[in-house]
Amino acid sequence: MYRTNWGIGHGLKDILEAHKGPFTGQGHKGLYEILTTSWHAQLSLNLAMLGSLTIVVAHHMYSMPPYPYLATDYGTQLSLFTHHMWIGGFLIVGAAAHAAIFMVRDYDPTTRYNDLLDRVLRHRDAIISHLNWACIFLGFHSFGLYIHNDTMSALGRPQDMFSDTAIQLQPVFAQWIQNTHALAPGATAPGATASTSLTWGGGDLVAVGGKVALLPIPLGTADFLVHHIHAFTIHVTVLILLKGVLFARSSRLIPDKANLGFRFPCDGPGRGGTCQVSAWDHVFLGLFWMYNSISVVIFHFSWKMQSDVWGSVSDQGVVTHITGGNFAQSSITINGWLRDFLWAQASQDPLHVRPIAHAIWDPHFGQPAVEAFTRGGALGPVNIAYSGQWNLYAQNPDSSSHLFGTAEGAGTAILTLLGGFHPQTQSLWLTDIAHHHLAIAFIFLVAGHMYRTNFGIGHSMKDLLDAHIPPGGRLGRGHKGLYDTINNSLHFQLGLALASLGVITSLVAQHMYSLPAYAFIAQDFTTQAALYTHHQYIAGFIMTGAFAHGAIFFIRDYNPEQNEDNVLARMLDHKEAIISHLSWASLFLGFHTLGLYVHNDVMLAFGTPEKQILIEPIFAQWIQSAHGKTSYGFDVLLSSTTGPAFNAGRSIWLPGWLNAVNENSNSLFLTIGPGDFLVHHAIALGLHTTTLILVKGALDARGSKLMPDKKDFGYSFPCDGPGRGGTSHYGKELIETLAWAHERTPLANLIRWRDKPVALSIVQARLVGLAHFSDSTCIMDTNRNSTIMARKSLIQREKKRQKLEQKYHSIRRSSKKEISKVPSLSDKWEIYGKLQSLPRNSAPTRLHRRCFLTGRPRANYRDFGLSGHILREMVHACLLPGATRSSW
Repeated sequence: MYRTNWGIGHGLKDILEAHKGPFTGQGHKGLYEILTTSWHAQLSLNLAMLGSLTIVVAHHMYSMPPYPYLATDYGTQLSLFTHHMWIGGFLIVGAAAHAAIFMVRDYDPTTRYNDLLDRVLRHRDAIISHLNWACIFLGFHSFGLYIHNDTMSALGRPQDMFSDTAIQLQPVFAQWIQNTHALAPGATAPGATASTSLTWGGGDLVAVGGKVALLPIPLGTADFLVHHIHAFTIHVTVLILLKGVLFARSSRLIPDKANLGFRFPCDGPGRGGTCQVSAWDHVFLGLFWMYNSISVVIFHFSWKMQSDVWGSVSDQGVVTHITGGNFAQSSITINGWLRDFLWAQASQDPLHVRPIAHAIWDPHFGQPAVEAFTRGGALGPVNIAYSGQWNLYAQNPDSSSHLFGTAEGAGTAILTLLGGFHPQTQSLWLTDIAHHHLAIAFIFLVAGHMYRTNFGIGHSMKDLLDAHIPPGGRLGRGHKGLYDTINNSLHFQLGLALASLGVITSLVAQHMYSLPAYAFIAQDFTTQAALYTHHQYIAGFIMTGAFAHGAIFFIRDYNPEQNEDNVLARMLDHKEAIISHLSWASLFLGFHTLGLYVHNDVMLAFGTPEKQILIEPIFAQWIQSAHGKTSYGFDVLLSSTTGPAFNAGRSIWLPGWLNAVNENSNSLFLTIGPGDFLVHHAIALGLHTTTLILVKGALDARGSKLMPDKKDFGYSFPCDGPGRGGTSHYGKELIETLAWAHERTPLANLIRWRDKPVALSIVQARLVGLAHFSDSTCIMDTNRNSTIMARKSLIQREKKRQKLEQKYHSIRRSSKKEISKVPSLSDKWEIYGKLQSLPRNSAPTRLHRRCFLTGRPRANYRDFGLSGHILREMVHACLLPGATRSSW
């Protein structure tokens, strides 16, 4: 129906340009070009439609359930509703965000005149004020009804409340829609046998297995009240988001907002305070109100369904709802929400203890999954993977009494890997270590002949790198130019070598305790701790050095022309996305990990340890179970005592492994639980933040938004103070500045420092710095404001003085002419008397003392206590006659 790359169908451009209404000017003309040239406009439309669709899906998942037995799985229904509502809300906020970015970056007002977008922007004040009025109206009236009901309830006057049994506010329009759909079979849709959903009404309830699946959902006064609260929160969210979009380019406070971009900081009280005015700020405020909207919706859905729909059906057909149908009576007051829903729901199960993570019997885990993905007749995935006669190669391995280097106890197996640990020392078998090194030697022999060095055999690394161009073109010219770049930069080579060595060192630290290579080291915990600390510290320093030399490479050795459009160049082009993604991950990990810790600390402090949030690391536990750890109860692969892998392992290649990993006196497979989950996420936070800082240092080494010419400064350069907004990451400078300030403060001189200064930690330094700098900022801001006001006052008064000066000057000039014309001496003296009565000093600011006849200044301007920079400004503005720029 619609034309794409082929010539059939309607052209969307033609359709849009034909849309002209009586009040839309040129209508949709030009919209096609906008949508085909602006990614943000397209993304905004897609996000808006997808968000709306997701919210529609959330409502249809319970009213028209598509999956078998979903209607009686109340927990899944609630989860699906919550899931889709939250996602829909985030998508719609994202739509507004990208619409605002489109307005700032892609909208061209010079090409848009009198079309739909232009007219919307011109009428934005009417749109926003109308929405504002609607929000205020809804807010006062919807909450006013609740407050009225609470007051009447508290005074013991239920007959004066808005309810189904007193003053009724029935949702007649919604009820009419329900009845229309319920009566559709036989009326508006005579061919239908039933309505689209039983929730409309017009039928008996449907029960499955003694649980209510669907029944008509009646609407009453309580629904009227709650839905108007929904209307209020949704309208406020729309108001904030729409205001952010329509005022993204300009506003009365900031007419040049388009030049400042999508996100810009607050500039304090300079222009009346510009906080919460950028489009970015509107997105955050809209996000907060979206949280409010969705939270109320989810609470309403949960209570309404538990009260009026979900429940059980007895053999006699008696329906018992979960909360006993208390929604209509209790939800009409704020106190009812708190008492009969929120508190009641929370107090039903105070422990929140569920054995979900300890023994999962779910189709997605364990034996059912193995059986589901195994072909008929086969024993399991292990048998499929080893369907050949591979076990022949491992028959008759070396025995546990084998004396290394002799034939005593030696077997005849071709596959010499025994696997597992020595039963006494619980370390790796020495034979396995030796054979492993032998195997690596053979691999290195092959690899040494595979890649070309000084001899003419093997593959050329340059050819390999140059051939690495993905077909999709998303990496541009791929790895072209990398060979020469690496070959000509020692810093690049050193950075790569340090990164590789750092990763290997960290891996060694982990394997020193999990796969101990030395005899009895598995029980020597002090040595293990020392070796782990030693290797991890070395790995950290080495990897930091890798980023340092990577940054030096970008400053000293990187050639943009040689690396045009290859992976290095594209990485630099996308550095904002990389760094912001890492920043988001760090923020997410920080808030959630530390939030869980804070929550657990608070619960312990309040004496309710049962309310701690303890999350089992089920994926890591599953991996340990697959390798033979039986304490978690997964019963999978090597932890399944009846499985083929377990039986084959005991008889062929894993002597001592299962005993060792299930032994609690060593460090081989440490038992992990919620504590490990939290600590590992704290480690992830530290690693991600470290990576963020190091990656940002390397990618911003050549230039940043604050210092585009950073590469010209070199790798190490001093801070240039507040000249360009401050380019220091204050540590040492902060302490020295504070010491200097205290030395020169009169009150601080009463106390003399006699000891050497103690080094502050970075956290202490930042805390002290923030305290001092915030105080100084407040003081400087106050002084600046008073200076600005004084300067404005002086300039205004000087302008007033100049007007008076011109007035009196014209009077003097006309009086002098009259004196020369009048012959009588008495008349001349009369005019001269009027002249003398004029103000001799017409400067209200006392800036000037001018001679009456010559009009020249009698004294120096500096005699009046004005600061030099104010006088200089007034001279440059030509406000001080008699003083020139050269005199300053």
